[in-house]
Amino acid sequence: MIRLILFLLLWLTWSVAYAMEDADLAKRFPSESSYLQELLVAAQMECDGALESLVNGTQKKWLRPPKQERWHLTETRELGDVEKIYALMEKMGFFHEISTEKSHFDYAVILGAAFPRVKNRMNFLIDLWKRGIRFRELVFLTGERPLDPEIEPQTIFIHTQALPQNEAEMMIYVYQHLEVPGEMRQLPLKVVSVPFDKISGKRPARGDTIRGWLEGSPDLEKCLFVSNQPYCTYDTLVIRNHFPKNFSFEVVGSAADHLDVNTNILLDNLARCLYEELQLKRNR
Repeated sequence: MIRLILFLLLWLTWSVAYAMEDADLAKRFPSESSYLQELLVAAQMECDGALESLVNGTQKKWLRPPKQERWHLTETRELGDVEKIYALMEKMGFFHEISTEKSHFDYAVILGAAFPRVKNRMNFLIDLWKRGIRFRELVFLTGERPLDPEIEPQTIFIHTQALPQNEAEMMIYVYQHLEVPGEMRQLPLKVVSVPFDKISGKRPARGDTIRGWLEGSPDLEKCLFVSNQPYCTYDTLVIRNHFPKNFSFEVVGSAADHLDVNTNILLDNLARCLYEELQLKRNR
């Protein structure tokens, strides 16, 4: 019996330590990860260890073409390389759930995305509410990105005849038709929708939606941003690059499964993380 109790105590200590270490991974700069060099080898990327060189190399080799969405990327690597990249990205903190130990925020901000991820993020925030997390106002940071019939066909909008035409309208639709706790449903909702650039044909990016919110001069208090893995690190870096240094915030998100993303999506995201990291360090 004593041995069993000792074993359980050791297991609990190890689990807590592992969880703390795992959570810390997402807070580190990607270039400072001890696993990055292995990843560069696995992904056949040749560059020195300097951050500028990493950014230049990954922007050229890993970044998807302009105007192509990440969900259009397909797997192009052999199974052995895929498994190596998945394992290393998981060790770098891109797959596990990220939650919060705080219980009160001024804003909960859901970051815009395609339909499946919007639904995921809203459900994750609802789950956090059920766990006791509270906030005063809900914010959607989104834009007038036209919906993509490949993953956002009109057939998914079964509860209305007025079909959503862009991401902002889709986010409102999703929220209206989820089972949201009554008290949360009564909170003020602010939708920040950035126009589509018809001249360049470029949809609003994350930074554009953040700037759109800041133009309204919100009271910058404690914010909880809701993303999902493997994008939490990227969103954290973008937010840091756009908000004042003393801005208090956390980024949370549900775990990712290997089936959710392929290696080209992962590496495209990592290239963007490294770029945002470089901008942040230059502006310090």
